[in-house]
Amino acid sequence: MHALKFSLSAALVVFSVSSMAVPLHHSFSSVTPSDVAAGLRLLSTRTDQIEQELVVVTTSSSGATVSTKQYTVVNLLNTIIDDMRSQTDAFKATSPFSDTQDEVMAQWTTLGGEVQESMRTLLGKHSIFAQFGVTAPIAAVLRSYEEATDDFVAALVELVPSNADTISQGGSALSTVVGTVITQYQEVCIPSPLYPILMPICTSAFSSQTQSQRVFKTSRRLKSQSKSC
Repeated sequence: MHALKFSLSAALVVFSVSSMAVPLHHSFSSVTPSDVAAGLRLLSTRTDQIEQELVVVTTSSSGATVSTKQYTVVNLLNTIIDDMRSQTDAFKATSPFSDTQDEVMAQWTTLGGEVQESMRTLLGKHSIFAQFGVTAPIAAVLRSYEEATDDFVAALVELVPSNADTISQGGSALSTVVGTVITQYQEVCIPSPLYPILMPICTSAFSSQTQSQRVFKTSRRLKSQSKSC
């Protein structure tokens, strides 16, 4: 009788563990045009949050404040990366839409504008982050962001083939601005003892892959995706 009770208990434990493990192997569901538009809107909102965090960073900010904002920006970018990867998987699980998607394209245009704005602001804050030695984490997350964006754009091109050219052009523009920021944040900088009167001195340390090479690689990939649609 005791052996039977033990067997039943063990079976229940195995069943419970197996049930908990199931979500780790789920397949991504297909999405509708409204889902895609909502996803793009979410990315725009998160991107705008980066902008809001950056605007308060000034040459008057303390080192502790600058470090905290760097940490916040990196976390926001990581969240956006996770969102884009999830949406990319969903795009790939969906059959291409047969007609033009005005709502999707409107949100895509909005997202492009938000990314351009946030990246320009991030570029403008480079010297401040460099002065306090916190550019490396930003450069690292931006490289992951660039890769996730390339995959996201390629999947969106396949999902909305009727708007492939517009999406590809927008993707190329995003690649250019993100590449510019990555190049800047990869620089090696010497903090200035007279900051903020004199800003830190920076020099490029990564010449193996220039910004133009990165943009060319992304553009060629997007064109290839567009032609296959």
